[in-house]
Amino acid sequence: MTTLAIKQKAVRVLVVNNQKIARRNLKSYLESNSQIKVVDVAADAGAACEKIAELQPDIAIVDLELPGMDGITTIQIINRRFSQTKTLALSIYDEQEYIYKAVAAGAKGYLKKGAAEEQLNEAVLKVNQGYFYLDAQLKLDAKSLEKIDQDPTVNLEDKYRFSVTEVEANETAVKADESYSEEMSNKLSEIRSEIRSEIRSEIIGVMDYISNLEETKDNQINLSFQQLHRKFYSVIASQLILFSMVIGFMYCLSKLKQQTQTHLQNINQAVNVVDTSQSVTLPQYHQ
Repeated sequence: MTTLAIKQKAVRVLVVNNQKIARRNLKSYLESNSQIKVVDVAADAGAACEKIAELQPDIAIVDLELPGMDGITTIQIINRRFSQTKTLALSIYDEQEYIYKAVAAGAKGYLKKGAAEEQLNEAVLKVNQGYFYLDAQLKLDAKSLEKIDQDPTVNLEDKYRFSVTEVEANETAVKADESYSEEMSNKLSEIRSEIRSEIRSEIIGVMDYISNLEETKDNQINLSFQQLHRKFYSVIASQLILFSMVIGFMYCLSKLKQQTQTHLQNINQAVNVVDTSQSVTLPQYHQ
């Protein structure tokens, strides 16, 4: 945990953040250091200005993503109206554009969200001592460095400085790399084109395979339906044939029965005729 080399009264801090959980966590981190006291919290720019006017904190930690009036404008207003309160910007962004805007607005430090507890405490103590504090993961560009150097109320530690010659050397190196980068860009474009062509060919091949597979499945399904239809019609035909045979057999049986009955009737009639023709009249005897 970072502490000051000399004893002094606790640094009074106002936390400006629109998220309740973030305000609570920041307050907890800061108050873990006995040299820091969180006097209050605010959820937006209006509340922040009211509390600064009332409490006059040493430092205001301002989230750049505030609702309504953004953090950059809030820092500008605080530095214009409340010169006794230094501002420390807190943001998710690490681009030089945001760092420069915060510095230009008057921020005396810039931290990324999610900074460790020790780093947050160190930032507050350093800013309170009059130093500019930058997140260890970030770097200053020449424009931001010049802006800080022009601020008489801020000291810039040597670890943040880099010479103009280094900047020029970096620019020269960048320019020297541009032609190489252009050549590499052309090669990469060619490689990307080849890769896209290969991928396109692979995709077309896969689609053809899927199409053929679906067509094969459709053919198999159609063949199965055809076979099923043939079997169905074959069963129906065999049943019809059997039914026709049964009907024919019954018809023949009926005709045979009729013929038999007719024949029997003829025989009975013939027998009756014979019996009648052979009958004899017996003589009568008189007593």
